[in-house]
Amino acid sequence: TDVGSLCFYEPVQYHWFYNQQERGRDSWQPFSRKDSSRLEEAHELGGGDVDVVVATEGRRYDVRLAERLRYAVYWEQEPSEVRRCSWFHKGNKEMMYTPHTEAISNLLEEAYMVSVTLSEWRRHLVLPTGENVILHNPKTCLLGASFNYNLYLTQMK
Repeated sequence: TDVGSLCFYEPVQYHWFYNQQERGRDSWQPFSRKDSSRLEEAHELGGGDVDVVVATEGRRYDVRLAERLRYAVYWEQEPSEVRRCSWFHKGNKEMMYTPHTEAISNLLEEAYMVSVTLSEWRRHLVLPTGENVILHNPKTCLLGASFNYNLYLTQMK
């Protein structure tokens, strides 16, 4: 293989999102870069294990890292879910990408790291949700509720 076709694994850059319900549907919104960096720093310092509170959005909301919840400070509002995000998916009829859960993102990232490091592609995973994932190459990942993996392999030859 020539050096130009080699890929090197770089650890993922996480960004934090919160779930804002709109018309009864999930709408995942990113925190600002500043807030996301502060959340990530607190997480790296052990904030996932102890009850660390990070003020966000000009101190209008507090995020309790251990709970993964965002609370309004000055008014009554239902707490919203918070996620440390690295992998996203989008359904056929969806307009926006939705972050995978942190557990699924960790599985995907580990499989991606192995594929990049060993240069072994067309890796097939079945997620705990039952969805199938194929890491086709460094830039392409297929996700589907159900598809015939053997048929996919036959068509790719």
